[in-house]
Amino acid sequence: MKIEHQETFKALAPAETGVESLVVHQRGDDDRCLVVLIHGWNGDRYGTWQLLPRFLFEDLDECAVGLYGYSSGFKRVWSDQFRVTVEQHAKELADTLRDCPYGRIVLVGHSMGGLLAKAVVARLIQTGSHRDGFGPTIGRMSGLVLLATPQAGAKGFLGRYGFAADKAALRLHGRFVADLAEVFTNHVRIGLDEAATDKAWLPTFAGTTTKDRWVTGLSAHFGIPSNQSKTVRGTHTTFVKPASRGSGLYPWLRDQIQFCLSTERPKPVTPAATPPPCASLRHQPSRVRLSTSDATETPRSSVARTC
Repeated sequence: MKIEHQETFKALAPAETGVESLVVHQRGDDDRCLVVLIHGWNGDRYGTWQLLPRFLFEDLDECAVGLYGYSSGFKRVWSDQFRVTVEQHAKELADTLRDCPYGRIVLVGHSMGGLLAKAVVARLIQTGSHRDGFGPTIGRMSGLVLLATPQAGAKGFLGRYGFAADKAALRLHGRFVADLAEVFTNHVRIGLDEAATDKAWLPTFAGTTTKDRWVTGLSAHFGIPSNQSKTVRGTHTTFVKPASRGSGLYPWLRDQIQFCLSTERPKPVTPAATPPPCASLRHQPSRVRLSTSDATETPRSSVARTC
């Protein structure tokens, strides 16, 4: 991870980022929050978003903005990550976030980058990742925003062609997206008004566009409450490139990130011990007693009270 201290946001050239996958733009040493932008298939660390990271850098107080870069799509051809899978990228990013100094983290993923973000969350849960002095890493994850993310897999070109490492992640109803859905269903509370349980609470939002040729609305909104979703005009790639602070998706995206960073996390509820089920009458005949004065069987309601 490379931390770049800047007063005003300025994109770094590839020669400046070196081999670092996560580049963080930070004003000073007091920033305690981090927003990580993860581009999608064949995307670019800065090119995918254009003005969006600068807007976030200027609008979010005491919050650093990180951009995660990785090779995918045709860009695999001239990189040393030709066979690196999305799962491997997620493992690397999860370890990087575990070791970073930020107390609250929000992940924002576009397209396949949203699947990578979900894979990061799944790994943190499955491994119990933690850092001394910070506690469990999943407890520092404050929000997740999925932008045109094919949560059920992608149709057409993205799901059928491309390189094997990408196809494994994007295959429609494939193992990768199915495994992520299972982890989120069983271990994550994504709703804003869900009752507290022992699941990790991670407010999750979905942003989509009206003219997306690659990701269906059903796949993009899969499992996300309607009050945590937003649809705007644009295409799969243009709607994450706001022209101004007041245009398109940006105002909604900024507000959701601010909510995630400012909302106090509820304490998880420790599940109570489950009492053993009542044994059936035929397995424990000794619990049914016969009166010496009445040789009839104890009524069913009496037996129930002994359980």
